Amino acid sequence: MRSAVSAPRRTRTYNPLIKSRMGIIPNSIASNELRNTSMELAASLPCADPELDIVCRAWPSLPQSVRDAIIDTIHEHRRLEN
Repeated sequence: MRSAVSAPRRTRTYNPLIKSRMGIIPNSIASNELRNTSMELAASLPCADPELDIVCRAWPSLPQSVRDAIIDTIHEHRRLEN
């Protein structure tokens, strides 16, 4: 018969990662070079419509006034359709 033990053995349950130092984040978002911004991702995706592809690729370099005019035109078109 086995005698009662006051503390469990740690050989099977000990996890050294629990004891690791806090504050070190090895894969933080700021240092992760694999992250793309939405503009980079949009520019890298293929587009079925060649004219829309031209707009998507040019979008990051367009002046804000031109972007606003395009968005306003789309909103106006949607308003007129309804």
